[in-house]
Amino acid sequence: MLVEWIIGKWYLSVTCKACGVQFAFTPDDQPDETHYLTDSAEMVLTCPECYFPLTYNGHEIRKVQAKK
Repeated sequence: MLVEWIIGKWYLSVTCKACGVQFAFTPDDQPDETHYLTDSAEMVLTCPECYFPLTYNGHEIRKVQAKK
């Protein structure tokens, strides 16, 4: 699912392993909290740019704030 970036809001995102595009996959409703996903937590995400589905684990997920 593609998440539309809203300036100033926080998101959990990954960088596509296939094409290098950073994309958000969910809003971060608790921006002051650290996300606690372990390396063993895995999810398959499909890049909105190249449409390649890949598996990502906890250490690949970044908390980012949308900017201009």
